[in-house]
Amino acid sequence: MVKLTNFFNSKSQYYKIIEYESNIGGQLFGPIPTGHKRQFFCFNPYTWVWHEEWKDSSKINHLQTTYYHIRANTVVKSFGDQVYHVLDDQEYQNFIQATKLYCRIIPSKISQLAVS
Repeated sequence: MVKLTNFFNSKSQYYKIIEYESNIGGQLFGPIPTGHKRQFFCFNPYTWVWHEEWKDSSKINHLQTTYYHIRANTVVKSFGDQVYHVLDDQEYQNFIQATKLYCRIIPSKISQLAVS
């Protein structure tokens, strides 16, 4: 993981990069349907965030944010309600695969942005 504060001088720049990073992260899982917003990013060394927004056929807005918390022997998730659920084996494998892909792709994208 690239420590972004090493590249940028202000918090506003830092948050712009987090948004940029989270949007790229959301694209790692395939095409984003029209009208949807998907983000996936590393918030800190122990927390990853998956966020999705969309409107249904009745034009009702929906938001879903999942926080993945890395613990000593497992990964748990919460939906912002302070109730934690241990990931089942398949979801754990998917999470590991997603974070590895993210850590492989994001640093080069951020470095390109920092140079330009």
